Amino acid sequence: MRNSVAIENSEWLKIFFSKPNSINWHDVIEDRIPVEFAAHINPWLAFLDSPSIKLPMILPLYLDNTQVTWYGFVEDDRQFSQFLDEVHSFIGRSYSDFSGAKLDPEHACAFELDLVRKFSGHVLKFSPLRPEDTNEIARILLDYNHLLKNRPPILDRSTRPFGKIRRDFDLALVAGNETSAELCLTELIDTGRVDAEQHKCLQIRMLAGLGRDEEIARDRVLVSSLADIKIPAQILVDIINALYVTYILPIESSSTEAVVDTFRARIPKSFESLFQKRRGISSPNVLKAFMLYELGKNEPSYSRCESIVSSLDSSVEDYNILERWFNTLQKPLEEGLPELSISELAKQAIVDEEYSEAVNLAIQLIPDQWAYTVILRCALEVDSHDVYVKVSELMRVAPSSVLTSFAKKDRTRFEEILVKVAEPENVFEKTWLGWAKSVRQGQANIPIVDLQEYAATWDVDDYVTSTEKCEEFSDLIGNSTGDAEEIFRQAFPQIAEFFLDRPSKPSRPLISIYKILIKTLAWSDVLSSDELEISASLLSAALQVGLSRSEYEEFLEDFHEIVVANKSISHLDWVLNSSEALALLPAQDGGAARLRIFVEAVSIVQMSPHRLTSLQREILEFLAKDYNCLDLIEALPDQVVAGNNVASGVADYSGFIAIYTLMEGAGKRAKELISKHVPRARIETNGDSVATEKLTSLAKNSDIFVFAWKASKHQAFFCIKNARHGREILLPLGKGTASIVSIIISKIESGI
Repeated sequence: MRNSVAIENSEWLKIFFSKPNSINWHDVIEDRIPVEFAAHINPWLAFLDSPSIKLPMILPLYLDNTQVTWYGFVEDDRQFSQFLDEVHSFIGRSYSDFSGAKLDPEHACAFELDLVRKFSGHVLKFSPLRPEDTNEIARILLDYNHLLKNRPPILDRSTRPFGKIRRDFDLALVAGNETSAELCLTELIDTGRVDAEQHKCLQIRMLAGLGRDEEIARDRVLVSSLADIKIPAQILVDIINALYVTYILPIESSSTEAVVDTFRARIPKSFESLFQKRRGISSPNVLKAFMLYELGKNEPSYSRCESIVSSLDSSVEDYNILERWFNTLQKPLEEGLPELSISELAKQAIVDEEYSEAVNLAIQLIPDQWAYTVILRCALEVDSHDVYVKVSELMRVAPSSVLTSFAKKDRTRFEEILVKVAEPENVFEKTWLGWAKSVRQGQANIPIVDLQEYAATWDVDDYVTSTEKCEEFSDLIGNSTGDAEEIFRQAFPQIAEFFLDRPSKPSRPLISIYKILIKTLAWSDVLSSDELEISASLLSAALQVGLSRSEYEEFLEDFHEIVVANKSISHLDWVLNSSEALALLPAQDGGAARLRIFVEAVSIVQMSPHRLTSLQREILEFLAKDYNCLDLIEALPDQVVAGNNVASGVADYSGFIAIYTLMEGAGKRAKELISKHVPRARIETNGDSVATEKLTSLAKNSDIFVFAWKASKHQAFFCIKNARHGREILLPLGKGTASIVSIIISKIESGI
């Protein structure tokens, strides 16, 4: 017997090499099949020397001597993702009908369903486009087999699923935790699944998520390297928003001419391709940037500018700015203009980003080669399953001369459309509300990465001004069960980022969404440090808009559940910071609910009194005065009241400490506590909301600089970073006194 495989694999192979396959399994193992067939089967069977499928498998199914269909198998998601990329690289659609999708069980025959069950759905299927392509595919697959056989094993450097790491990365950005975000970014890269361009996109996403817009805008090499490739919509938003915030926002109230001149001067030629396609993005800063780009042209398009203005709700504050700039254009006279041809109308539709109209016009120009190019390009912009199906049908009946003369870019677009046609259709209104409805109906099971793409084009102002939409959206999440509930939980970082970070300030209509997001965390029991910070941010946002007594009590009840579920000495600083923030804000119930939070902080100390630092004890005393309950502190064990575990060398430190925070109270308390334990140090605080000379001087001259980033997502960071000239900037894990004091003392204790 020539072919010997593990017993565990014999059963499914018997199924594969049976009817309708003209090759019989018994003949295979006895080496009785024709040599030309054995040459394309035996090299793959050689991989099956153990029960598990360690390498990808591709086996042919011969209906007769001429008709062949290939099936590929792997055992897990990680292998399958890499397998798809490799098969696409070797085969693609040049010779086969390969779609890049898993074998669809709904359209599978009996033996295919057995394969789907055996390999947990990790099965792909492809056939030659033409009979003459069969031999070429067989030859290429042997090359692929040889590569797999000789490729050294890839070390699995990731101990966690890629999706879990990416979710934690997104959570870190919402929490404003740079340290956690950088660790997750490193972990993502170490999986081996992030290429160079994706790495750059993740860098942009991280800087934007942390509010470091100026770093993006001034890194011309990084931005230029992404300008000429198709980047995710969110990254396009991040880059253009950074350019606008850095260069235009400070002067946008100036004359239109001055603003346009500044924009033209600040945006280099290498950035211009970023402004070729708006891709349905409705972010105010992005719309304003596109308007300035158009106005900066020698011949601005009136219709395109008009389209930009109409993309923003007239009730939004930025609408007045767009309208003022737009009104500097003179409307072109329509009388006496020559009638445009269909091709000219199609070109104008593309300029005006009316891609559906461009597709319809281009169809009228078939079989013109240019028409097919327009159809392929604009179909991807429309991003509609119906349009993809229509385009694939047009290409199916197109003359062979058209397909063979496609440029590489057109061929790539066609392949992408075929993949999308093969994907399950997700039809839903492209809004958060539409997506949530479809999730509840079991229809919109789209990957989170695709959800991020959609969300980048959605307008937060649709919800900031609509209590009804917010309440309907939160009800859909709150009343979900089963698969829908799990999808909403997985999408939590994207939902939180959209409704917590994107609004210019918290608004009353968003209360119901803040409420369901904090409940989602409360229902999740034990949380990560970043999720705890997000819960505190949600509570802070809710309290800023003014709550009724019942709303206030409900928010604090949910927050209390989070505190109780995460009672640990490692989270004490977070509870102290939260108690401090609550103490400084109005309490609609007279203070009973927030007192319960502070009592939990005291109970954490009672659980682990030996781990309390003297500084934490002093913060407890500060807060006990705020809450008028000094008796709670007096009741603590003696070791808590009398202990002092600040390193002896700390008191001798005589350097210059600068604390930057927009929370004046936290900065003042931190300075007072640090002064007590480090009496020889010079300590100054600053809360300037923009880059001032004083702030620059503090950053330049201080030995220790603390940047309370959670309260300061704006341009000040770039000013500080430049002034520090590479010296460390301390980033506390929270914005309250406890976090600020803790990071300073730890730094001094480390010997600087």
